Amino acid sequence: MDPHEYEERVRRMARSLWRDFSIGRDVLPPLREGGGPTELDVRIETRTEVIFVDATMAKSADVVRQKIATLKKHFLSMRGRFGKPMRGYIVTAHEPTQHQIEAIKAAKTANIQLLSYNQLQQLVVDAAGYLARRSAFRFGSVRGFGGRAPPREVPLSEFVTPHYAVYGGQSKVSFEDIVRTVCSDHSNARYLVAGYFGMGKSMTLRAVFDQCRRDYEADRIARFPVHINLVDHQAQQDPDEALRRHAKKIGFEQGADGLVAAWRSGLIILLLDGFDELIGTSWSGELAKRRAYRRQAMALVKGFVDESPSRTPIVISGRWTYFDQTSEMYDALGVAIAAKNGAFIHVDIEDFSTDQLGPVVS
Repeated sequence: MDPHEYEERVRRMARSLWRDFSIGRDVLPPLREGGGPTELDVRIETRTEVIFVDATMAKSADVVRQKIATLKKHFLSMRGRFGKPMRGYIVTAHEPTQHQIEAIKAAKTANIQLLSYNQLQQLVVDAAGYLARRSAFRFGSVRGFGGRAPPREVPLSEFVTPHYAVYGGQSKVSFEDIVRTVCSDHSNARYLVAGYFGMGKSMTLRAVFDQCRRDYEADRIARFPVHINLVDHQAQQDPDEALRRHAKKIGFEQGADGLVAAWRSGLIILLLDGFDELIGTSWSGELAKRRAYRRQAMALVKGFVDESPSRTPIVISGRWTYFDQTSEMYDALGVAIAAKNGAFIHVDIEDFSTDQLGPVVS
């Protein structure tokens, strides 16, 4: 990982952690030392204290000692300016080494802590706890056929990768393409996955969730996936409220506030499954009213699209036949389909081929 990229990760995480307490001052001017600047990555002033955060990818104890010295100089130089207690964090990209832990202990500074990036993230949201609870909960309409009562959830091992065609063109997108661009810290890829009933929309989003989860747990990415069954959010319009209901639904109620903070800070990969299962509060035979009700039903999805940070990857799935026209679907969901940054790629799941149906039928 590039050091500048890591520092930016830490900045986003710190601002997410203290955003509700910040009074808006987090731009740190360089502290001149011997003619040269000594920089810290984040300074956040709250109503009760001033917080300094410095990031490092080094495993050296000497680097920790240098950062302790830098923090102390900032404390000293700014004490008269703020008149508040000061606290410092040194954030390592890895688990701190024993030598680094010994260095922080030897400094005997109660107001400076040594944390790993994962430990800092835990102060914002328990991502591991969320992933464990979400993985144990049902995923959309991922159910088998054959008259079982109740129908079993189809295991991922039986997932037959569909073929995806970019709407309105001749180009194809593979499942690997979707995963590569969505499960990434360097992309804000956004997909609208449409298809008929039983074509594999929910299975696609479940498989994307699983791959992003494994990448996160292996420290290949810093973002973690959040998968929402839209059918559980009838009549909801506020994304914050929906995330809190989602957390309660899967048994993660104690982490609901952190989940909202992580979403608003661009720390998640957002997967919204089943827009066609959202139902408006009224219905009518008149065309104009039907469209208005469908638009009303999509308010939550549109809210997520509009309010998610621009860097957040998003995948939305549903049946396009829910709408009369694709243009109505785009407008109701709030998705832009165009060659520009942050636009969605609309892909349709194609009919299964004979080769794909073979393993399923057998």
